[in-house]
Amino acid sequence: MAKRAIASAPGKTILFGEHFVVYGSPSIVMAISRRVYVAVEKYEAEEVIVESDLGYTGLFTGDIYKPLIGGLDGEFILKPIYIAAIKTLKFLSINSGLKISINSEIPIASGLGSSASTFVATIAATAHLFGYSLNYRELFNLSLEAEEYVHGTPSGVDQTIAINGGLVEYNRFSGFEKIKSSVDIPLIIGNTGILRSTGKLVAKVRKFAEENPNTMESLLLQIGEIVGEAKNLLVKGDLEGLGILMDRNQELLRIIGVSHEKLEELILTAKRAGALGAKLTGAGGGGCMIALVTDKVRSSVAKAIEDAGGKSLPANISISGVEVKLYNN
Repeated sequence: MAKRAIASAPGKTILFGEHFVVYGSPSIVMAISRRVYVAVEKYEAEEVIVESDLGYTGLFTGDIYKPLIGGLDGEFILKPIYIAAIKTLKFLSINSGLKISINSEIPIASGLGSSASTFVATIAATAHLFGYSLNYRELFNLSLEAEEYVHGTPSGVDQTIAINGGLVEYNRFSGFEKIKSSVDIPLIIGNTGILRSTGKLVAKVRKFAEENPNTMESLLLQIGEIVGEAKNLLVKGDLEGLGILMDRNQELLRIIGVSHEKLEELILTAKRAGALGAKLTGAGGGGCMIALVTDKVRSSVAKAIEDAGGKSLPANISISGVEVKLYNN
């Protein structure tokens, strides 16, 4: 049996859809080449040590948390990872201590799916360490349980893309369907650096939907049309048309109140620098925006975002979903 398992899973960007997915509308999600890496090995005692490159290390004995590095604040960051690992051990009927190490290329709380990628990689690595390869549904359900600790009622989009990679249309009721784009989708991600709570934003949209049912119904119809058109344009390779649809999607997100003045600044900046379209991605309220670019303007859009105070990240499609390697040393 292997001594150590290392799994990685991609982050994601939502090209179209966002919050409307919770209400049954489709979305289009792209896995990005930035990944989370999770190393898992057995630990002598029936305890779990979790260490993160965010500067926190903690020891879990049952549900009791003991900070080793970084103080008590680390429990909020590390406990969901502990939960993901423990639920996996319980599912496999295994009693064992674990040491879990997290290294991430994905900024946290930015709308790029860092938590789901971390949970998927943690669960996959833990299972493989003990000789098990979980199927999609098992991996999805376990990671969703861990995500619920963080986000309350996650849509499942992030888990789906972290497991499968590529480009998919996702519906929380009918699942996912892979999309084959005839062109690359060159993006510049602009990170505002503003942390936000996905759970609070989901609750904000829920309140909007309850108070404005007719408006919400209209928005759901519109986003359905946008996603349908976007699928066709991806097949055709029409980047200009996709940019127009991204702008339309952003208008709908403004209506439900999930944009932010810094997001709007970066979106406007990207458009002025030549982006074909731009919108927030993920929950909004801070986090990241995305700009669809051509090779000609890619560097100028990235520079414009940096000059406006954002952090620019180039994005490519990651065809690979979760991957696991085993080591005997």
